[in-house]
Amino acid sequence: MKRLIFLLMLSGCAVENPVAIEIIGNLIPMNDDTGCSIQVGGMQTRTQGLLDLFLFSLLPDAASGYEGYISMKSALKPTSDPNRNLIQVTGADIQVRQLPKALDPKVPTSGHMTSLGGQLDSTTMSLALTVNLLPRSLAAALAADLALDLTNPILIDFRITGTMQGDSGKTTVSSPYATFPLKLCRGCLIGADQFENIPACDLPKGTIVNSGHPCNIAQDVPITCCRSGSAIKCGKSAPVATM
Repeated sequence: MKRLIFLLMLSGCAVENPVAIEIIGNLIPMNDDTGCSIQVGGMQTRTQGLLDLFLFSLLPDAASGYEGYISMKSALKPTSDPNRNLIQVTGADIQVRQLPKALDPKVPTSGHMTSLGGQLDSTTMSLALTVNLLPRSLAAALAADLALDLTNPILIDFRITGTMQGDSGKTTVSSPYATFPLKLCRGCLIGADQFENIPACDLPKGTIVNSGHPCNIAQDVPITCCRSGSAIKCGKSAPVATM
């Protein structure tokens, strides 16, 4: 698949190697025995995301807005000093644009910061981190407005930030902004856009249950749900009749 490549430009301490970080892309997590599994190597990347606002509104405590699983590696040349080219990844700076309409000024669309932790060096050269690309507060504001035109994706600009130890002390480094498109929908992953249209539990015998996204329930992957009273049960929690 097409890789998303973003370059982090250094200043000062490593002028001879201006490219410091190469972000490979937004990984597609796997669902294993432990649930959410993110591995640096051998995983496909996603070039556009999908967030079901209706599903998010039904399960806000189980969804974290939209998450990206960003794979990156060091582009610096190895040196005799293992600490010289060591980059401490500290966060991601996020801005959201091309929204369907203007939101309440109290809901910021720029300046969101996600705290990250991890190190990149020129020996191991790989790292994968979860980045909250669309914050929960902004996702909630979008989900609450039923009149939104969801035809076009919104655009999420983000950059990775970090620090690096140089000859003259610690230097703050960052990547250029990269853009990730995110499509919004209402009910496309759950198969219903109103609560009463969700099938009642138990689901008919023989129903094939889609388990959904292994890391964040309201994004990217279809999921099977049923309603039980005023609640819904999804994925492995959705009961299927045996008779």
